[in-house]
Amino acid sequence: MRKYLFSILLLFFLISCSKSEKQAQSYTVSALALDWDSRTPLPDAKVYLAEQFIIFNSPWKIFDSATTDINGRAFFVRSEAEYSQVFGISKPGYVRVNGPAFPITQRNQDRTDTCYLGMPSFVNLTIHNSHSYLPGDSVVVSAKDYYSLGQPVSFFDGVFSGPAVSPDRTVQLTGFYLTPNSTKIWIQCKVYRNNTEIYYTGLGYAEMIQFGTVNYTMNY
Repeated sequence: MRKYLFSILLLFFLISCSKSEKQAQSYTVSALALDWDSRTPLPDAKVYLAEQFIIFNSPWKIFDSATTDINGRAFFVRSEAEYSQVFGISKPGYVRVNGPAFPITQRNQDRTDTCYLGMPSFVNLTIHNSHSYLPGDSVVVSAKDYYSLGQPVSFFDGVFSGPAVSPDRTVQLTGFYLTPNSTKIWIQCKVYRNNTEIYYTGLGYAEMIQFGTVNYTMNY
């Protein structure tokens, strides 16, 4: 009987030690979501955590997500065998700030990662045919320093393509007004005939208004 009792006590002891060791080998990442302009907490923001296994030197991958509470915080408990960092954040009506939005360092220890979202500005882009083109010609409009699905686009990417012979078309672009360097959305337009560029408008830009909407016409 004493032998069985000793075995049971030893089993409980080993389980307790195992739990303590597991707790000692974990750390907590607290993600704090703030409004860029007001610096106030943002509840109901979706925070994505990415991690990297140290031993295998593997690429970063999104591993977990959580929604911030009323204080703008979300919590993740991770293993010490992994580096982790806040990889993305989103909230309807906001865009990710194109700047120091995420921490630069990745550490496997208890910490708070602060990230920012901002209220967007908008550009109503009108694409206007001001020359004579053939029915088979096509127009391609691209922009940079705008936002797509809440994430910044820092290179020229297509925002519209279609027939060059066409009535005016309007595309709404989303941006984030951040002085002094991020107050414009850059726009360019090219016309093609038989896959050969025949006209280039040059670079233009729309000057944004903070939290507002401006109209801009691209003539081609």
